[in-house]
Amino acid sequence: MPLDTTTLFVAYIICSLTMMGLLMGSYREERPRSVAYWTAWLGMHTLGMLLYAGRGTLPDVVSIILANMCITGGQSFALAAFQTFFARPLRPVLLVLPVALAALIASVFLNTPSARIPLISTLIGGQSLLLALVVLRHRRKADLTSLLVATPFLLNGLLLLGRGGSIGLGLETNYNLLAPSMVQTVSMLLILVTLLASSFGFVLMHRERTEADIKTMALHDPLTGCLNRRSFQFIMDKELARLGRGAAQLSLLLADIDHFKLVNDTYGHAAGDAVLVDLVHKAERVLRNQDFIFRYGGEEFCVLLPRSGRADALAIAERIRQTIETGEVRYAGQRIRYTVSIGCTCSAGTQEDQRERMFLEADRAMYAAKQAGRNQVRHFDDLNENVGKERQTS
Repeated sequence: MPLDTTTLFVAYIICSLTMMGLLMGSYREERPRSVAYWTAWLGMHTLGMLLYAGRGTLPDVVSIILANMCITGGQSFALAAFQTFFARPLRPVLLVLPVALAALIASVFLNTPSARIPLISTLIGGQSLLLALVVLRHRRKADLTSLLVATPFLLNGLLLLGRGGSIGLGLETNYNLLAPSMVQTVSMLLILVTLLASSFGFVLMHRERTEADIKTMALHDPLTGCLNRRSFQFIMDKELARLGRGAAQLSLLLADIDHFKLVNDTYGHAAGDAVLVDLVHKAERVLRNQDFIFRYGGEEFCVLLPRSGRADALAIAERIRQTIETGEVRYAGQRIRYTVSIGCTCSAGTQEDQRERMFLEADRAMYAAKQAGRNQVRHFDDLNENVGKERQTS
């Protein structure tokens, strides 16, 4: 049984205005540009629906031409919201052209609804399909939120194309949007679902990104971009648990920049920061996909090598050392050369204090490299009992 179309129009307008108010209130202090575009989509679409509802009362130039321009303009704002959210360039032609086409079609076929409605429906339906495509192209695996946003646009686009085709072929002769019919009821319900589902999903997309950014900041070093000490503890424990399930050996490297205080005193702390970033970049070029590098603190870095024994640890540590020794950092017109001392240790055990023990062993090996003249690699297994256990000034 068809529902009252006027009631559906009113429900849509109330929901749209409510959603606009919630978005503006939620982001009143700092509103992302994508949210501003999305709010504009809601506003333009709502205005267009209001003008549609005035058919027969308002002049046709307002209820037909301007209404269709508002609807297509709203779709363009939705596209701008998605492109901005996904950090994609905005193409003005995709934003302005649909509005211009809607104005042209509505003006030329103002008194010929059998031609105007199929063309306008195809135009708006195509915009809806484009919106769904943009979201799905950036969808991550197992990302249900993107499906929540894209699916209503996809269904709405297909419905509009189908409706336009049925009117164009003469299969449907009801041109009045306010006249009750099953087609109009389904169309309005789907438009309402699109508004609610896509807006809710769009807010969730922002929330998920914010949570991901917070997690990234919590687990990564803000200067170098590599993992931080908190991540080291978590990943180290995870890899040690794998050892207990029969995984291969695990190796740990501890690297410390030689005479780092001298770098800061000579070139400045900003140059010292550049050296820290350079170390991570050079180490990442050497490391395998399975390996991890962490900034443990100051100029000290840990490298975790899963499924790696003594030979692999020494080979990778030596490659890191050589890459840094033979390179340089260019900063503010200056060429800065530096070296690192690296300590290594391996473990195939499952003791409860394994993380602390491995770190202390790598630490002893690293300071043995310092004592031997710096710019060297030492493995804990090679240390003799006379190596001092106290940390020396680097």
